[in-house]
Amino acid sequence: ALYAVARASEGSLRDAEVVLEQLASFVDGAITEPDVSALLGAMESEALCTWVHAILERNAPEALRILMGQLDHGKDVPQLLAGLLRHLRNLLIVCSTRGTPSREALLARLIDEPSERITRLESQAALTSSQELLLLLQIVSGAYELVRRSPMAQTILELVGMKLATREEW
Repeated sequence: ALYAVARASEGSLRDAEVVLEQLASFVDGAITEPDVSALLGAMESEALCTWVHAILERNAPEALRILMGQLDHGKDVPQLLAGLLRHLRNLLIVCSTRGTPSREALLARLIDEPSERITRLESQAALTSSQELLLLLQIVSGAYELVRRSPMAQTILELVGMKLATREEW
């Protein structure tokens, strides 16, 4: 949960305090990552991993099903794209640092995720290459700019999801 709050606050202590205050007002007991995701309209890390896995496997129907499930649960379109962008960036770092001395320390500095999530990124990175990830990142970053100022944000996100998952066909 703390990683999710830190990501959402983007280094701002005041923003983190605001998020924590909001969480404290609506969560009974311990705060979890699903609580933070629900508050922010973001995608939980496990769902994000599953979505990216479907994209990397070129399983367009599954990628679309996961995306629609997130949208049906009220997830925010720019937040979904930001999460996808961050996850693909982390995968690129994992792919690009293979064979690097002191790799674990480097990954810990560059990827702000718990070690178990970095292990999950390692397994996903085996499904792709740095070149493919750079292409996916280019598409997603362009879509992020479009979504931020478009009244058709959901449609753009759906199209991007399909484009990423059907990339061998284009």
